[in-house]
Amino acid sequence: MNSSIGKNTYTTVVPEIASEIFDGELVIANYKLGLYYSISVEGSWIWQGLAHSLTVSQIVQWLSGHFPDQASALPTLVEEFVGKLIAEGLVRDASGVNNLTMELPDLTGSLFKIPTIERFDDLQELLLLDPVHDVDLEGWPRRPE
Repeated sequence: MNSSIGKNTYTTVVPEIASEIFDGELVIANYKLGLYYSISVEGSWIWQGLAHSLTVSQIVQWLSGHFPDQASALPTLVEEFVGKLIAEGLVRDASGVNNLTMELPDLTGSLFKIPTIERFDDLQELLLLDPVHDVDLEGWPRRPE
C-alpha cells in the first residue's frame, strides 16, 4: 500500500460537490465543473469510510473483516479507487475537517468487486446553470443573448 495515501485521512466534504446514495449506488455531482459520477456499491462503501474519517488503511481493515478471502487484494483496490477520487477532485485532505460520526453501513454480499467510477458530462449545461444570475431581463429560463 502506498503509505502517502494509506495513512492519510480524506474528506468527502468538498465545496461544489454533492452526493447521495440510491440503493447502494453513489451518485456525486460536481457543480463547479458540471460533471456527475456513478459509483458502484463497493465504491460507495469506500466513500462512506472516508466520510467517517477513516484512513485508507482503516477502510481496508474494515472491508477485510467482511471479505477475508479478498484481504490481500483490498489494499490495492481501495488505494487505486481513492486515487481516482482524489484525481477527480471529489475528496480532499481532511486536515481539520470533522466528518460524519454515525455508524458505518452494513456490508452485504460475499464478494468485493472492483469499485468503479463512471464520469458523465451529458448534463453539464444544466449543472452549470445559475438561474439567479444567468438570465436576461425577462427572467429565468431565458439566458442573456
